[in-house]
Amino acid sequence: EAVQAVRRGAAYMAEARRSRTDPLETVEKAIEEFKKADLVAARIWPAIHYHLGIAYQWTKEYGEARRRLERALELNPAFHEAMVELGDVWAWLKSYSSAIKVYDRAIALKPDYALAYRNRGIAQVRNDDLRGAESSVQKSLDLDPKDALSKELLAMVRRELEGPKFGGPTFTKESAHFVVECDVDASYTDWISKHLELVYAKYTSIFPQQSKPKGKFRCFVFRDSGEYLANGAPPNTGGYYLDFFKKLVFYRQAKDADTLLVLYHEAFHQFLAYYLSEAPQWFNEGHGDYFGPSAYNEKTRQMEIRTNPWRLGLIQQSIRRGKTQRIEKLLCMTQVELYDAQTIALNYAQSWSLVYFLWHYDNGKYAKCLQQYFRALMKGAAIRDAYMEGFGKTDMWALEDEWKAFTLGLK
Repeated sequence: EAVQAVRRGAAYMAEARRSRTDPLETVEKAIEEFKKADLVAARIWPAIHYHLGIAYQWTKEYGEARRRLERALELNPAFHEAMVELGDVWAWLKSYSSAIKVYDRAIALKPDYALAYRNRGIAQVRNDDLRGAESSVQKSLDLDPKDALSKELLAMVRRELEGPKFGGPTFTKESAHFVVECDVDASYTDWISKHLELVYAKYTSIFPQQSKPKGKFRCFVFRDSGEYLANGAPPNTGGYYLDFFKKLVFYRQAKDADTLLVLYHEAFHQFLAYYLSEAPQWFNEGHGDYFGPSAYNEKTRQMEIRTNPWRLGLIQQSIRRGKTQRIEKLLCMTQVELYDAQTIALNYAQSWSLVYFLWHYDNGKYAKCLQQYFRALMKGAAIRDAYMEGFGKTDMWALEDEWKAFTLGLK
């Protein structure tokens, strides 16, 4: 009976890994099956605790995941796979030093287990030990030369160790919260630094930081798109934030206004990632586009939020044609769904317009919903649970009608 329950649970977990939509319900079905096995054989079968430890990571119940994996190791101290999963739990909790120690223990149990080295390398990157990460990932690749992820990871780490390849003299400006490196000139570097601090103040006026980052935010600005792309930037982008290495990268565009739009957008991702990892994409990208078109008013000395010229026309056209997503669906989208090639432009535009609506409609009528949603995310809630916390008691049909009318009236 226990064997069959574990098999059913494992099948559900395999289905969850293949899913393009929110897999939480499928993972919860897996947990139900594993618990059936738990009732029968918990005292003798460490695999039950191992599988539950993995599933609870998916539901972000890291305390329970840790307890289960530790129990698996009590029953079988040589269970190296469970040891690696325990290291993953510590990594999810952002205790990277603890994670590295656990991966070390897994390696001691099985020195030829490539995954332990790779995951240790990832934790070392997060712990700002790039040399250690390079060594770990190289060892992983030595053990498993076909592992595409390790190949990609090793190349990324080595590029990071080399640093940006600027085409001319580098100018550096350190401010209260940022360190900017740029190869345009000193005055332009100072100008970028100034605007980073201005928009940072705007971010914190809406999202007060829960804890102070250990270090300052890193920002690299290239003098043109060719240099930007030559340094490994994604094509067809004006800038990006890479959370893995905690760096913001963009280039000087022909118009300062376009440069600032990218800066204000991408810097929000950098800001948010320091105290809310894995934010839902509609929330993260919607707010990036919300802050992107901001403009500093020299008279009032305030950053002013403005409508987004890159998104407004498309969302208004889509509303008129009845082509928008249901808001509930948008708010529960996974990253894969939001980035669907057929709908990504619309999803971005609708995410921006919804964020703008929630903050500004009828003197902030729905701002409290967004705040409750955000607080639920801060507590570790999954996408669906956060949605229910913020919007579960709201008449979403009425909200959707108000959003459409409000958005069509924007200029």
